[in-house]
Amino acid sequence: MSKLAWYWHRLWAMSPTEQLLHARKKIRQRVDLITLPQGAELKEETRIFPRLPNPNTAPNELILALKADVENILAGHWKAFGQIPIQVDNPPQWHRDYLVGEDFFSDVPSFKLDHRKQARGGDIKIIWEPNRWNQLVRLALGAYILNDRNAAITCQNWLADWLHHNKPYTGLNWTSGLETGLRLLQLVWIDALLKASGFVNSNWTQLCRDLAGSHAHYTWRYCSFGSSANNHLVGELAGLILALARWPELAKVSTTLDVLQPLIEKEILLQFDADGNNREQALGYHLFSWEFCWQSKIALKALGRPLSESVEGRLQAAGHFYGTVKVTGDPWDFGDSDNAFVSPFFIDETQSASEWRAWFNGEPSPALSWWWGNFSNDATPRSSQTRCALTESGYVFHHIGEAALRFDASSLGYLATAAHGHLDALHVSLWHSGQPLVIDPGTGAYYHDTALRNYLASWEAHNGPHYMDEPLPRRLGTFLWAEHHAKPTLTDEVQNPDTIVGHILLGNRKTSRSITTLPNGTGWNVVDEGSEEGLLVVVWKFAPGLRVEQLSRSVYRVHTMTKRFIIETDGWEKESVVAPKNPLATGWTVAELNETELAVVCSPSFRCLKVSPLLRLEADVMPGQKLQTTIRLEC
Repeated sequence: MSKLAWYWHRLWAMSPTEQLLHARKKIRQRVDLITLPQGAELKEETRIFPRLPNPNTAPNELILALKADVENILAGHWKAFGQIPIQVDNPPQWHRDYLVGEDFFSDVPSFKLDHRKQARGGDIKIIWEPNRWNQLVRLALGAYILNDRNAAITCQNWLADWLHHNKPYTGLNWTSGLETGLRLLQLVWIDALLKASGFVNSNWTQLCRDLAGSHAHYTWRYCSFGSSANNHLVGELAGLILALARWPELAKVSTTLDVLQPLIEKEILLQFDADGNNREQALGYHLFSWEFCWQSKIALKALGRPLSESVEGRLQAAGHFYGTVKVTGDPWDFGDSDNAFVSPFFIDETQSASEWRAWFNGEPSPALSWWWGNFSNDATPRSSQTRCALTESGYVFHHIGEAALRFDASSLGYLATAAHGHLDALHVSLWHSGQPLVIDPGTGAYYHDTALRNYLASWEAHNGPHYMDEPLPRRLGTFLWAEHHAKPTLTDEVQNPDTIVGHILLGNRKTSRSITTLPNGTGWNVVDEGSEEGLLVVVWKFAPGLRVEQLSRSVYRVHTMTKRFIIETDGWEKESVVAPKNPLATGWTVAELNETELAVVCSPSFRCLKVSPLLRLEADVMPGQKLQTTIRLEC
């Protein structure tokens, strides 16, 4: 879609009030191009927030991890999104896309830049990653816990270099309120950790003042609103709340906690369902948004401003949701997810999601427990639930023996744009023995490859049953859907508690799927059904590294590293196995793939692409005709 067409459709997704707020934003930008406000003076006094845990009680696992991380960070061995190795300069080049090797520095005012599209294959998400200061917080942690003076001085020098190369309201790093809000939040922790370590330069107070003042002003002045709110607004509010909790003087250039607290409480109730689901329908952003809210709660509580009982309960439900729905050790998240985290208080960034999941469930999580205490008043580990049906949000998680499934009967996404939603209604993900078997296709990247992005968000990439000529919601571009589909429904099977049934209505036709876990967790039986005549399609995507072989007309064997599964189908007229190419052997790029080849691509984590086999099933169905697929462990 052309840029003009995208903006046209984006405009029509806005309410009249939101359009007026965008007009106000443009006026503010023109004013700020002329003059910028002065930063607030930060007084030299004892700060109430944050209260840091005693470094002498830090768990040994965290100490060892910090020593390795500080060494790697100083050597330039960083990871983007906690997963992708990048080699970073000393000091970092703050406008460089380290994956394509291009520097995108600009001294143009940020209001005149379009951060969504960079030349020469650049990706703003890769550029922004070092500018979220996660590694700088890690250095500050090293200064505080390890008594590492070099880590402290390097952290301060790099921040001074950042300010020198990122003048307020100039360049790509000043194009997003979420980014400024996140940096503001990180600065709170960096300041507290460095001062507690005793290793601060003589110019630190002035540097901290300059960074905090400009970030607080921009974040409040350009807070997200309307259909752009989602996790962006939560992050912006969180950054301001933590900053004002530490530096009340910043209210002069932003706003007050009396204004911010009701706003964050409102957003928590808006963005999380009563059963804990984040309404953006993206599991990675569930944790990202939740951590912003949690840190806001901690800051407000330190000032004697507790959240309301209903908001506190919603945060508890949201934490339990993640602990239930996230599978141990599995990288896949449904919906748009970029593996983002807020602050690096865990042990290992590559396993941060698993650490959070364990902490939510009361399981051993040394670093998070040391930093935040227990998640709830009850520190007893939660028992493993064999079945958890979240009917409000539309998710079912079922675990019997070694078999686990996650069934999706959720809405497309949140707000008018459904920004982070995928066409994954009635999709099922399957695990056995802790290993992924049938997968969600993942996200890929937001701006890097449009064709791949569209495919991974589509119904063809998910295994929910659908008619080939179905009137599906139209995806108009990055973070923009033209309309929502009807919310799917779940039906309880009283006679068989191991069976889950979901339905979705598109136009005048309904498709249904029932899933029964076989005895002792030996597999699953899936029955798909359409309400009208038409060509019904299901595409099963398997995890990378698995091999699928056809044994006969409707019988297949799936090979994992340690087990074999038999797939038997009944009622399907056309069946085909698509084996992936080996990208290392063929040297392909996504742009060179045709439609069939693109179908094998998946994305376990953000900006990580792999290929996996798939089984495509088709049938011209009559009303009420049942089509069966059984996946069972081979004896």
